[in-house]
Amino acid sequence: KLWGFPGIWEVPNVHPLFVHFPVALLPVALLFYAVGIFRDSAAFLIGGRVCLYVIGAAGSLTVYTGVTAKKSIRFSPRIGPMVVRHQALGLYILVLSVLLIIWSFFQADNMPVARIGFILVLLLDNLLALQTSDIGSRIVYVEDAAAKKPGK
Repeated sequence: KLWGFPGIWEVPNVHPLFVHFPVALLPVALLFYAVGIFRDSAAFLIGGRVCLYVIGAAGSLTVYTGVTAKKSIRFSPRIGPMVVRHQALGLYILVLSVLLIIWSFFQADNMPVARIGFILVLLLDNLLALQTSDIGSRIVYVEDAAAKKPGK
């Protein structure tokens, strides 16, 4: 069956359905803010801010579904430390994203205060997202932790 979202009912957890939003939107927010800051473009700055809001909402769902996903994966001595690191990085990303959302309220003409610092924190958030994505993909695809458990 290819239509009707059967995967929601077949996959061991729904974490992958949410994780792609913040992972995709973080670089877009960085691009929008970088262009907006260096070209003094209100439209790009507003676009970056909207991306941050969606990242905050989707990131919250991502962290929640990630925490609940721990119950559905197969643990091994190799997977345990990877899951702990992946979860910690996910929380750091969410905290930094919320900090950036709050920071975005301190502005003049849509330009964030301490704009270079803002861009650097957003860049750090992107790097953390890349790192946690790497770990998450290794957990799922290399270690096969999300494979269906026998008998399920």
